[in-house]
Amino acid sequence: MELTDQSLKERYTRRPLLRLLDDYVLDVIGALPEETHPALLEIVRLAYPDTPGATWRAVLENELELEPDLKRAILSMWREYQQLMAGEGSTADPSVFAVSFSDENFAPLIDHPG
Repeated sequence: MELTDQSLKERYTRRPLLRLLDDYVLDVIGALPEETHPALLEIVRLAYPDTPGATWRAVLENELELEPDLKRAILSMWREYQQLMAGEGSTADPSVFAVSFSDENFAPLIDHPG
């Protein structure tokens, strides 16, 4: 899977929750720059003003009722993906993993266009 700016733009058009979920996965695996956290907190506070949470991830977890074990599952799958890619002589791409994980695991939370 190749991710381009255009393919990501199309991916997130009318689907802002999908962007947050991809970022959630990236953050869990340690691939989301920390400097993005304040902006993400502003976004989730605007989207979910009554949902408790001190961090953007906590707000999202509370609003979407994400299971506490989800982070551990994401990390486990990330490690498996890294091993698979290493076995193929490649480096695991965090963005490809996040997109794939979101598509496979968050589909019920995402409004699919038309």
